[in-house]
Amino acid sequence: MEVATKSSITDLKVMHSRKMSIDGHNFLCLRGGVSGEQGFELWGPAEEAHAVYRAILSHGSEFGIRQLGYRAKTVNHVEGTFPTPWLDFLPSFHGEDLDLIEYRQFLRTSGLASPALLHIGASGNYSSRPSAHHRTPFDLGWGWLVNFDHDFIGKETLKEIASDPPNALVTLEWNSKDVTDVYAYLFCNETLDFMEMPRDRGGVTGSGVYDDDKLVGCAVSRCYSYWFKKMISLCIIEMKYSTPGTEVLVKWGNNGSLQKMIRASNVSTAVGAPVNLGAFKHTIKNDEIMFFVTADDRTQAFAFEFEV
Repeated sequence: MEVATKSSITDLKVMHSRKMSIDGHNFLCLRGGVSGEQGFELWGPAEEAHAVYRAILSHGSEFGIRQLGYRAKTVNHVEGTFPTPWLDFLPSFHGEDLDLIEYRQFLRTSGLASPALLHIGASGNYSSRPSAHHRTPFDLGWGWLVNFDHDFIGKETLKEIASDPPNALVTLEWNSKDVTDVYAYLFCNETLDFMEMPRDRGGVTGSGVYDDDKLVGCAVSRCYSYWFKKMISLCIIEMKYSTPGTEVLVKWGNNGSLQKMIRASNVSTAVGAPVNLGAFKHTIKNDEIMFFVTADDRTQAFAFEFEV
């Protein structure tokens, strides 16, 4: 990015932005990162997207830049333990209340939100109700970001939760033999629901997590990690089950179809602190730049994302 923009970005703090340009094309550069690595999002006019895209690929060739598909990109989110809206939880405007239905209709007709995001819902055996996938910051490992020094809607409720959070975010490693059994069912008369590779494309797919027959959590973002040769997922689970090494069962398969219990273990590093698998990736691969691009014709804007 520094070569392409002919400027420094090392002083750009997380979630801060700066106006920059590449070959005369102006855009806003947002410092982010969802995989445990430095990341950048570029926002600018849609008609300049391809020119900026080609320029970045050209400048990045000497650094080993690679283009990344959407499904592979969001595997990085799981390896980096970064919960993602519409994949791991649903924003609060997704709900069954009449007021929320009317609000979504307002967003749809006013053009203030992407129609695709408004239609994304929930599936899986945990629950298809959108409200079942509403989460607090403490459910997602973001409690440390909550600042109580000012007034906001839900402040008192979050204060109560902060004193004794009921859930934690953990990383689950799914038993490899049980996972391969799911694919073996493809050759049986009655098949299990297919596991998309490396993961589902969009929407929250929640699988119930059990201690014997007791529902104790919800596994989301089930994906295959090429780097670790494991099927992994994030999981919002009752606090008592967040201890590293805890064994649980994940129910695979939609309700009404053939289902299978898959053994899984909690690979968290500490209670309430899920392991960041992305931190270990440099031990088994060379440094790379990964690149993802979207262009929204409706808003006439482009958005590029980088993980360095």
